[in-house]
Amino acid sequence: MDEDNRRKNPRLAPQGSSVGIVRYDEGPEQSPPLAYVEVLNFSEQGALLRSPTGMEKGQSTLVFLPAPDGESWRGFRGEVVWARADREREVTLWGLSFRGGEPEGLEGISLPAGEGRPEPRDLGFLLGSSLLQAIPRTAACNLLGCLERRRLEPGELLVEQGGAGDTLYLIHRGRCEVQVAQNGEVHQVASLGPGDVVGEMAVLTGEPRLANVEALTPMEVWALDKVRFEEMARLQPDLRLFLTELVTKRFDESPVTADREVGRYIIKQKQGVGGWSTVYRGRHKSLPLDVAIKMLKHDMAMEPEFLTRFRQEASTIARLNHPNIVRVMDIEELYKTVFIVMEYLEGMSLKSLLKSRGRLSPELALDYLVQVAAGLEYAHGKGIVHRDVKPDNIFVQSGDHVKILDFGLACAAGMEDLNVAGTPWYVPPEQIARKPVDHRADMYSLGIMAYEMVTGHLPFPEEDQIRVMELHREQDVPDPGLEVPDLPEALRRFILTCCARDPEQRYPDLGRALEDLRAASSHESLERHETLRHRQRMASLFMLYSERRQPAVTQLLEEFMERARELGVEVYAADYRTN
Repeated sequence: MDEDNRRKNPRLAPQGSSVGIVRYDEGPEQSPPLAYVEVLNFSEQGALLRSPTGMEKGQSTLVFLPAPDGESWRGFRGEVVWARADREREVTLWGLSFRGGEPEGLEGISLPAGEGRPEPRDLGFLLGSSLLQAIPRTAACNLLGCLERRRLEPGELLVEQGGAGDTLYLIHRGRCEVQVAQNGEVHQVASLGPGDVVGEMAVLTGEPRLANVEALTPMEVWALDKVRFEEMARLQPDLRLFLTELVTKRFDESPVTADREVGRYIIKQKQGVGGWSTVYRGRHKSLPLDVAIKMLKHDMAMEPEFLTRFRQEASTIARLNHPNIVRVMDIEELYKTVFIVMEYLEGMSLKSLLKSRGRLSPELALDYLVQVAAGLEYAHGKGIVHRDVKPDNIFVQSGDHVKILDFGLACAAGMEDLNVAGTPWYVPPEQIARKPVDHRADMYSLGIMAYEMVTGHLPFPEEDQIRVMELHREQDVPDPGLEVPDLPEALRRFILTCCARDPEQRYPDLGRALEDLRAASSHESLERHETLRHRQRMASLFMLYSERRQPAVTQLLEEFMERARELGVEVYAADYRTN
């Protein structure tokens, strides 16, 4: 059948499962011989498939689709007629032409159906499980290729306490009991059934098993081998989202405190999910200290380039000490990802405040902008650029004290990164053009945010992200003074200068920008900000030591006082003798 007639054939959406199997006899390099793929549509003459890797035009392959009975596979010989990369999703779409319907002689070729491999009747359960539903369908297809069916009889151990942590299990049928053996006694911890996951820490840490898991009834489970999974996740990064879902599920559902520990802190509850992280509220294990714990998603944390850069920047960011920058207290690397432990803040984001108020008075906007600009100026002096300044990342505490969140972390994988939700509405033209960015990128985003604060809306409020980015590159920001007649001239000048499309036309640094902001501030607002900025705090430190340690303690104090002076901290020491 020629190409035109074949295209006229009606294409059908898959009935039941939208998954098939491709046999790569001469497939792409590093591809497995058999791979599960998405089937977007098909007819008797061809199919449209989506997978992380495709094949070249003209290559022959075997494709297996679920048969109408939903119990077996139906095989077709095909030829690739076209392939197109979808760079946004990191997958390939490819069209396949079948040769004469069902081929003859497939019985002589090793079929994918078998005792250990997921079959059509299993796909509904597997794809409907909470873990696989939480990741993209292409990633779920990849995961199917890593699963192996296992069966157990009552009394048989699925997991043995102290054994190697090398496999995760998803329960399909039957029930089991989790038991911990301690001091000669066996303690029943939990009862698990279909849809539950057993041994997820194996994939995350590889540590020895902490409990026995014994089958109570005949069981059927799906095993995920740690080594095989990690190899596939290395080649196909979208599969790493599965690990993020594993950790999130563990923190959300685990009743055991030890299962929710991150270094010196205990996870208490989930606060929110963003484009690159999940945020939890936590508490120090031994101190009365609440913290915010941000977990990076694995697709970022498992990229070697990102992790190297993140470690470098995190060490600098953790040393930032400014009243308008949220304090980073700890960085922990656990469960194949990174956790950022920060001070816990009470209040609301600037985004929420703008949503409730519409717009801010020029005086209040100036107060907030002076504080944000002061924090950014301090960080720029340390060589750190935020790269994601927007109302979501500005937090307003009681007394209108402002703190900048996510400093230097949101785009640490690359200065031109545009994958953080919300960024296109505040991103500078040079970042859109994939050019290197510096401190003036923060300046542009701050100007856009200032425009929104005083007018109540964005200068380019279109919903289409592509169109918004085009406008940032092609049009100047409208004059906010036309909408806000009482806008101070210095604030108007600040917004228009910060928002210049050409970075060379912006302020040379935020110190100059602050001059305009402070010139526009009322005496009361400026005085209030200076009071906050210079508010004195006092802390006490007592040391008990033996007389023979005096020389070492003296040296320690000298080093401590030198470091304190560098930070502008006054230190007073007194010598007390105890009997």
